[in-house]
Amino acid sequence: MILLLLACAKSPLTLAWEEGVADIYDAALSVEGVLYVTDGSTLRAIDAASGGTLWSEALLSTAAGMPVIDEDGDVIVWTEAGALAYSSDGELTWSRSAEMVVQGPPAVGPDDTLYFPGITLAQDAAMVTAMSGDQDLLWQHTFAQQATLSTQPALAADGTLYVALSDSGGGLLVALDSDDGSELWSALLPAPPNRDTRLVPRGAQVIVLLGDEGMASASDGTLGAFEAGDDLLLGGSVEVFIADEGLRITGLLDEDLEVADLDCGPGALDAEGQLYVSCVLPDDPGRTVVIDPKGRALIGEPADYAPDDTLPGPFLVDGLVIWQIGAGFRAWEGAGEADGSGWWRSRGDGRNTNREK
Repeated sequence: MILLLLACAKSPLTLAWEEGVADIYDAALSVEGVLYVTDGSTLRAIDAASGGTLWSEALLSTAAGMPVIDEDGDVIVWTEAGALAYSSDGELTWSRSAEMVVQGPPAVGPDDTLYFPGITLAQDAAMVTAMSGDQDLLWQHTFAQQATLSTQPALAADGTLYVALSDSGGGLLVALDSDDGSELWSALLPAPPNRDTRLVPRGAQVIVLLGDEGMASASDGTLGAFEAGDDLLLGGSVEVFIADEGLRITGLLDEDLEVADLDCGPGALDAEGQLYVSCVLPDDPGRTVVIDPKGRALIGEPADYAPDDTLPGPFLVDGLVIWQIGAGFRAWEGAGEADGSGWWRSRGDGRNTNREK
């Protein structure tokens, strides 16, 4: 393991702006640098450069959840009944029933196909619904067992759709053919998934994150311990981070060396190999931290928030690193540019599509 050094130098980040947004579900980032945020009753567009609100629209349902952005730039928010799509200027472009009870955000496939997780209208079985970009119902797959399916599905590069089910007996990972919804295989999970479980598509596989544990699927449906490659950041804490140079960082450092145990939230990596996280040092409030490719931690000023495993990692856009915190957003300038390689940001890419790029 390479030692993570707490450098004396301060973080190069300086506060650019902060914006209060109450009761955030989550946010998605468009290629134009606009953050789209839902709070359950309102969809708000925030300029990532300034933090200013560009527009806000009352939603047709108070059950709207985490948005995704399709390839046409429409912002899609889900409700228990289905989906609502808004244009980049806030106009409602379409709404469509999913003919099921939606329980989580959809994955977005090619041609803006949406894959919703949920349960049947009778609420007696888990179900996945596929809807075309033209809002036509393509297929529905109903699982035999009564279960909960609330985690965002993951769409792998080979067209396999992965979903995670939870029932009284535990957890199950299921692979579906995204073209017709037919079941390819299933595998038992060591613990039942919940809303914080993450499915991260990588190639023809999926990484299953249950807490801080990682498992990888194989094409035959077997699960094995995940061995970190050069393109994945496992978060909740800085448990595993492998940069192109082979740097490895773990959250718990060697206590015999009297180095701090960093409690950190999810992070983001820039094109230069720098990792941006918010951390709590021993007997210290939350701080912004920049970890450079040599393992040095550059510590920023104290912040009035602590890292939260349930919040997503930050966005990188135009030299800013933007954190979603409990009361809104906080942006710091002085960051590098995003590397554009589809690094995991808690729930897939910045558009929240959870599709392998």
